[in-house]
Amino acid sequence: MVPGERDGTASDSSSAVSLARGLQTLKRRGSTLLVVGLTSEEEQGQACRRMLGDDTAGPRRRLLVLTSTEREAVTDRAQRVQRPPPETIRCLTYGATARSTTGGSDPDGKASEERTGAGGKDGTYPKNRLVEGNGLVELGEAIGTEIDAIEAESGDLAPAELRVCIDSLTPLLDAYDRTAVRRFLDRITTRITAARGMGHVHLPVARDWEAIADLDELFDAVVELRVEQGRAQQRWHLKETGVTSDWFGI
Repeated sequence: MVPGERDGTASDSSSAVSLARGLQTLKRRGSTLLVVGLTSEEEQGQACRRMLGDDTAGPRRRLLVLTSTEREAVTDRAQRVQRPPPETIRCLTYGATARSTTGGSDPDGKASEERTGAGGKDGTYPKNRLVEGNGLVELGEAIGTEIDAIEAESGDLAPAELRVCIDSLTPLLDAYDRTAVRRFLDRITTRITAARGMGHVHLPVARDWEAIADLDELFDAVVELRVEQGRAQQRWHLKETGVTSDWFGI
């Protein structure tokens, strides 16, 4: 990600510097991002791969929370992030659509370990836990448990070492009222930040959709996506500093 590119030309240098400083602060202290924009799975995937990070800048521990029916595509998205080792990826698959996709849970109705549909080059698979329940409380608890496990395995996580992705808020907003979704988001954004991680949540809708105003205050930044002249672009809105970047390439 290189702030400063605007429709193929250099952007205002002071704006680029302000954005770069803001991003460094978010990485250092932990943060969560809301990713919006009426774009395809391909563009959402490009942004997701960037946000999940690669291992060249330091170790990464990745947690994918899969809520949509396109689970193979989302998991494959993570597998293509600089070919990360499968042991750096954990997956949580949630909801009634998850049961029909993965083939059910254990006989006691508890969360179970399943293989995902996206193996690594050596045929291994990231850990995938099926989360079942009638509300968002169970999902929030499962996310917290997975982060606890990552911290236990890794010791003291470095800033931005933990990367969390929720592949889509749309199924949750369809299934639950907005107040319940806000409570869920407040819980997980607080937990991610406490671990000094970087989390992002995909909501593929227009930036001016009325629900965004109810949700974006829970996040440190809103990342807006678009396609311009065949190129996927992003624009960042940093809440604390009030900085809005120019459009630049993903």
